[in-house]
Amino acid sequence: MVRFLSNENISPLTTEYVRSLGYDIKSVVDAGLRGATDDKIAAFAVSENRIIITFDLDYGAIYHRLSSGKLGVLVLRLRSQWHENVNKELRRFLAIDKSKIEKLKGSLMILSEGRYRVYKSF
Repeated sequence: MVRFLSNENISPLTTEYVRSLGYDIKSVVDAGLRGATDDKIAAFAVSENRIIITFDLDYGAIYHRLSSGKLGVLVLRLRSQWHENVNKELRRFLAIDKSKIEKLKGSLMILSEGRYRVYKSF
């Protein structure tokens, strides 16, 4: 099952929206990681097998430094970070076959308006 961790820069309304779609999602705040370093958040995500949802581009570098398929990151590169726009794009992305999303674990994904790119470390 795909599990997510929403970073501090993701609206709680988006976290609740992803949960309403039937996904297991925790926020960084729920996990007791408010104000934690990106590396600590990444370590938590790896330990709980969660894909980080974030606007923070630094997670791309962390992914490449840590990854051998362990860390999953979904970086949102959207013109508007307003929660309704974010929810719309996440709905579109998560509407793909759940088995395909399952295969994206351990990947770096960049989501922009109407498309996404996947980078997989081996």
